[in-house]
Amino acid sequence: MEQICKYDQCTGCSACINICPKSAITMTAQGPLGDIHPSINQDLCINCHFCAKICPVNNLIDKKYPLNAYALIAKDKEDLLSSSSGGASSLLAQAAIVDGGVVYGCVENDYHDIAHRRIDSISDLALIKKSKYVQSNINYIYKDVRKNTIEGRHVLFFGTPCQVAGLKSYLQKDYENILLVDLVCHGVPSQKLLRQDVERRLDSIGADHDGVTVIFREKVGTPGKKDGVNIIFGLFLKDKNGRDILFRDSGRVGDDFYITAFFNALIFRDCCYHCEYARPERVGDITIADFWGIGETSVPKENGISLVLVNTSRGKKALERITSNARFEERNIEEGIKGNRNLQCPSILPPERNKFISEYIVDNDNACNRYMRPIHRKRRLVRLLLKLHLLSLASRIKAKLINK
Repeated sequence: MEQICKYDQCTGCSACINICPKSAITMTAQGPLGDIHPSINQDLCINCHFCAKICPVNNLIDKKYPLNAYALIAKDKEDLLSSSSGGASSLLAQAAIVDGGVVYGCVENDYHDIAHRRIDSISDLALIKKSKYVQSNINYIYKDVRKNTIEGRHVLFFGTPCQVAGLKSYLQKDYENILLVDLVCHGVPSQKLLRQDVERRLDSIGADHDGVTVIFREKVGTPGKKDGVNIIFGLFLKDKNGRDILFRDSGRVGDDFYITAFFNALIFRDCCYHCEYARPERVGDITIADFWGIGETSVPKENGISLVLVNTSRGKKALERITSNARFEERNIEEGIKGNRNLQCPSILPPERNKFISEYIVDNDNACNRYMRPIHRKRRLVRLLLKLHLLSLASRIKAKLINK
């Protein structure tokens, strides 16, 4: 066996390494950006083709249009403020543990060890909180999930849609005691890119690399703002004792290459630009995202609010399990989809990406700095147009022309 699926379509889901009976496949960083892909040891491979048969790229997973949509937040203020959005994931995880189940989700031990792990106690649930804007390593977690499921334990799995699809394909059976939650995803950069950018920042201030962790998204209070928080994005670095290495305001979008490139879709893996899962139809029992653009609602939204799409009857039962600990309201499904671009289509491939990659191969530091400048200029122009109300004016003119 030489190739499992087309290289540019591989999602790095790791179903192949979990199914291989001879452990002939490993996931290795490949290409200029270091995205993980399967490498096959031909001396160990017995050409059983299990990997190709199990690959969700070769065998598309069924998707379902949502049954219901909800705006939701956790009632517990501490839980809400420590969650990236409204706390829907946290409530589902707590319910699973209380019922004697196990939870699988992305855990960051430090900035160069971000992977899916098993959680079986309430005290450890904080480990899977917070958004991680990087591809989590699955390793052999699917095997562990299958073992727990066969044993009859309730299993809750959080992941990107392609990771959920990889698990479903690997299991080859719809187990009643597993709940699959897919997270709306913009795209995933490699951990190699994250490590390089973190180390560049640490070296610039002479900071120790040992035990450093990254927070990609924070809820912070604003002086003079009585109610609610601001959700800010960046690479907020903390040392091994949990102390800030770089202040939060140094992590605003536009101040750092990695986070700015992420939100400008410059550094995703190839498959993300034609993602099979960036659509309203979902692979999970439940889909969770920020409820961007929500209209008037009875659910307070000043501290973040979750969009919860219920896609299956199993997902509906799971939601009913957490409603006593949540404030929620049913919303129009189309409203939730409209507010999340990646529920409609994949992230758009930037025209400068190929040039960036070719320059990154030669000199990654200079390439990163060089491509920050046009992104900065673009953001400044957008801010200026917004300030002058020219963007809304242009939109109105365009609408009139189309109507004519």
